[in-house]
Amino acid sequence: MLGPTTAETAMRLVSFDLCPFVQRSTIALNEKDLPHTIEYIDLAAKPAWFLEISPHGRVPLLQVDDTVLFESLAILEYLDETHGDRLHPADPLARARDRAWFPVVDAFFASGYQLCIAPDEDRFAAQLAASRQHMAKLEDQIQGPLWRGDAFTLMDAVAYPGLQRLRWLDRAFGGLGLFDATPRVDRWEAALSDRPSIQRSLLPGMEAKFLGFLQQSPVY
Repeated sequence: MLGPTTAETAMRLVSFDLCPFVQRSTIALNEKDLPHTIEYIDLAAKPAWFLEISPHGRVPLLQVDDTVLFESLAILEYLDETHGDRLHPADPLARARDRAWFPVVDAFFASGYQLCIAPDEDRFAAQLAASRQHMAKLEDQIQGPLWRGDAFTLMDAVAYPGLQRLRWLDRAFGGLGLFDATPRVDRWEAALSDRPSIQRSLLPGMEAKFLGFLQQSPVY
């Protein structure tokens, strides 16, 4: 069972080390420089206490005092509304528009995972095309170097773990050219990758562990 938080570690994040949705929360916590601890679990052997407090049996969970939050976007909104300067745009219309784009970048995770488990060349090619189509939807929306120019927003935190894994996949398969047709997306990922809050969200050897996961997947 999760224990009590303290003043020094007012929030506790429950995580799986390769989970991109947890990484979103970690990026936001780092961006706002909020004290927190992270507890890692094995999703293949979920602890009983975790199943008792996670309605969907998924990470992330964020414990704030005696309250446990779930779902990465809800966690991000809570952190943004309660701590420090807002990352969401101040204008309600711009804020709603960014929220509407969140599901588009979520599609990166699905197409990237399907690339990993593609059973044959045709299915692999189809998922590769799907990934490129998702990226193309974003190409003309990016104000650069980040989503809304120079200011880091929640959209940057939401999108980066998916962009990062597509970059890792691009390298893992010997250069798929995933970013070739979307130079703005390419520069966006590169600009975010250098940001301290994002670098701090990565565990040591995370890319290598991700590639090890790929080697266990039934890619044709």
